[in-house]
Amino acid sequence: MKIKYVISAVILLLTAQFLSARNPERKVEITGGLEWGYTATFYQNHNYIFYDEEGMRVDIVGGAFDYVSNGHILGRLGLRFFNRADFTFNFGYSGIQDARRILTYSLRTGYYYKGYRNNGIFNFIEGGVGGASTFESLPIVFGKLGAGYRIKLNKDLSLDAIISYQIAGDHPKNLEDKDHNVIAYYHQLRRSDIFNSALNFSIALNF
Repeated sequence: MKIKYVISAVILLLTAQFLSARNPERKVEITGGLEWGYTATFYQNHNYIFYDEEGMRVDIVGGAFDYVSNGHILGRLGLRFFNRADFTFNFGYSGIQDARRILTYSLRTGYYYKGYRNNGIFNFIEGGVGGASTFESLPIVFGKLGAGYRIKLNKDLSLDAIISYQIAGDHPKNLEDKDHNVIAYYHQLRRSDIFNSALNFSIALNF
């Protein structure tokens, strides 16, 4: 399935979850936060089509477990419409593969089973785009599904421990081997698709 269809489904689920969070407390509240943590990329699926120097078509399709350590940091700005749900815009910097780090922009909605400001478990779903610069012609598209536990510090501050699964679709301009030697350049490529699966382990401060 194309990654864009996955993200479309994610957005529909975001909307359904957000609208299902019915609660008599309907005060609109502006929220913010900072999230940082560790990203463990563990599997890569790829599909390349290119023409070599002799003009022969080459197809490379496959997948492999490949463990890569990275980090991420996010800023969050959002609105809480109900006591148990919120909707946020996230922006940050993240690594998704070896020597591949991107700026990210995403939308997230979360559901807080004991209430937004209380101690308790929550889950969230997120979808967004990213790139090495704001001018990249083929942005990276990613989605996350996660859960965590919120600890209330005071009436305005809380701390989250979070784990999430992430899938990211990338379209590198050059095909490289593991040592970053170029196998095929942009003008030789006809298809360049990579899907990275990762687990994120994060801490977030909310205010």
